[in-house]
Amino acid sequence: MIGPRKDLHERASDKGWLAIGVRGFAMVWDFIDEKDIDKHCLSWATFGVTIWIIRWATTFVAAHPTMSGIEIAAIIGAVMLPWTPMQAAVINWYFKRQNEK
Repeated sequence: MIGPRKDLHERASDKGWLAIGVRGFAMVWDFIDEKDIDKHCLSWATFGVTIWIIRWATTFVAAHPTMSGIEIAAIIGAVMLPWTPMQAAVINWYFKRQNEK
């Protein structure tokens, strides 16, 4: 929805630069929300962080060859454990919003 919004009620004092900026921000946000850009960006960012964690884990394992497997698993598990539910929540939100349309 590009262009002036019909549902906005303007007052006589809504002619300043701040009102124009807020109105422009509202128009941009309406476009972002209409095209689901926010949903896609958050999903891709989540996958990007997952890739970053996996790369960190492989680098950590390669940098510590003398540590036992259980120690390495505990450290990697401590990093992955909080991230996994977060990733699941974002993916769940993504597909729920996908099905709403």
